[in-house]
Amino acid sequence: MKILYIYLSGIIILLGAILLNLLASYAGLATWYDFLKNPGKGSLFTYIWLFIIYPLGLGVLVYLAVKLFHL
Repeated sequence: MKILYIYLSGIIILLGAILLNLLASYAGLATWYDFLKNPGKGSLFTYIWLFIIYPLGLGVLVYLAVKLFHL
């Protein structure tokens, strides 16, 4: 049963990452793929997005998954 919770948590994180990447593209911000191709070509807000907001969003998803599955 534990493997099912791990799998579902992974699905939630994957879908959240896809959603966050779509939001970044819509807002004109770099995604991790863009950053890795050209790391020096970002604005200050792009760096804030990639290193603070994006991980925070994924962390919230993990927190919600844990609460949802009572892990």
